[in-house]
Amino acid sequence: MEEKTSKTKKKIRIGLLLNDYQVSFWIFKMVEILSSSNYAEISLVVKRNSEKKNNSSRNKFWNNRSHILYIIFIKIESIVFKSVKKYVSPVSLKGIITCPEVLITPKTSRLYDEIIQEDIDKIAQHDIDIFIRLGFKILKGNILNCSKHGIWSYHHGDNKAYRGGPPGAWEVLNNNPLTGVTLQILNEKLDGGKILLKSYSSTSPFSISKNRKSIYKKSIVYLPRKVAELYNRGEVAFFKDVNKLNNKPSFYNFKLYKTPKNIEFIIGLLSIYSKWLNKKVKNVFFNEQWIVLFKFDNSTKMSDTLYNFKRITPPRDRIWADPFIWQKDGSFYLFLEEMINKENKGKISVMKLNKNGTYDLPKIIIEENYHLSYPFLLEENNELFMIPESGINKTINLYQCIEFPHKWEFVKFIMKDIQAVDSTVFYYNNKYWLFANVRQQPKTSIHEELFLFFTESLMDDNWISHPKNPIVTDIRCSRPAGNIFVKENRIYRPSQNCAERYGYAINIQEIIALNENEYEEKNIDSIFPNWADDLLGTHTINHCQGLTVIDALIKQSKF
Repeated sequence: MEEKTSKTKKKIRIGLLLNDYQVSFWIFKMVEILSSSNYAEISLVVKRNSEKKNNSSRNKFWNNRSHILYIIFIKIESIVFKSVKKYVSPVSLKGIITCPEVLITPKTSRLYDEIIQEDIDKIAQHDIDIFIRLGFKILKGNILNCSKHGIWSYHHGDNKAYRGGPPGAWEVLNNNPLTGVTLQILNEKLDGGKILLKSYSSTSPFSISKNRKSIYKKSIVYLPRKVAELYNRGEVAFFKDVNKLNNKPSFYNFKLYKTPKNIEFIIGLLSIYSKWLNKKVKNVFFNEQWIVLFKFDNSTKMSDTLYNFKRITPPRDRIWADPFIWQKDGSFYLFLEEMINKENKGKISVMKLNKNGTYDLPKIIIEENYHLSYPFLLEENNELFMIPESGINKTINLYQCIEFPHKWEFVKFIMKDIQAVDSTVFYYNNKYWLFANVRQQPKTSIHEELFLFFTESLMDDNWISHPKNPIVTDIRCSRPAGNIFVKENRIYRPSQNCAERYGYAINIQEIIALNENEYEEKNIDSIFPNWADDLLGTHTINHCQGLTVIDALIKQSKF
């Protein structure tokens, strides 16, 4: 039997587990996306029927005395950072949902809620596909099996490193560069359910509230995306990938985190602001600059001994970065981003590099009234094309070389109304596959989410979005870092690790599966900026006919 078309396919029936209709703004926006979608409907609210406890201010203070400093700090941050407060401000769901309601009174303990069988029987009558937990404590008992696909719930943290809470706090206090978000199907283990999605982003280094805002803002779209994926791909394909993600042994070997006690908070705060002071002092004495490094090698593989690379250092007023190689008539040409610091706008330049290590100074070949970088090169029908990064213009541009290497003409916009960076095209199985990091929500990091599009012709206007988009949601390995290459029939994708900072390190990811329905990759190796004392980062690598080039961020004394 053929699968039903999207016009006749039934929407996924969603149930909400709530303490109250007043929810945080980020939850309201997430529910709003689901309720207005063409793939899901809010079909039931299961609401806790409990009286609010009226504790006096004196009692609240006494009960919270061991971590009062943390509470005061968060309140101060909510005043200082008003935009952060928005995401946890209460909003009523009653204006956007009109479904039936079941009131329940669970058996409750300090950590757990257990829903009685009589209430479970009432809930089961509504034939819910997915429950979303937006209230209650840790759930146990038959409620966990009361919907077709279980109870989905966020843990705002990496459940391999931070179980418990508060959300986004300990990552800052511990100076951890990574903050995770875990979407899971609940079981009775605290933060130990079946994983649907794990995301990693950079920790806001000096503010718990800003870090929390970041993970809440992204949580608005993560869950709706997974529901949409379930709807579009079907449950067989969807849960095949979910089971594959969860088929490895997994142990949690850290403590159960709780609200920081006063002494813990003071120690963490001192660590935060000593780091802040150290950064300010370094800015007084040092500048940062992107440079190009290269090595010629007689072998056909990439050069891998990085301390042997030679440097090409630009004048102090500019940077050279994102080097791509093209060989013609026995000569090598480096296409790169050139940006004069005071202009703060990248242009595409080219320089000739000779095997004896000499080189010509770069010449500008493409300039727009907006920033350009990452001059990705590809050949089709013996014609040379370039797709430089033009994310600030919300386009993906295609240029053609008219007279090598200096004359280029704009051909077309491959895509419009998309904020994409570092577009990297790979021709495979008679299709063009375009990898790019995309920002879908304003004011979120563009380093975290890798999207994939495909088409049969480079000139085609119909690039198809991969059904698993975003295919990677991890700041450690998402953003492209150079040409995808094949070695001994295995496909490798260089990627950036932007956890510590933008352009901190390079990963080599092996692509395991690449087709119209599947994408899978795994990490093979990493390149960290450890081979010289002045290095701060490296974020592009390319190879051609015995020449390997990378870029590196160095620190230079101002005096």
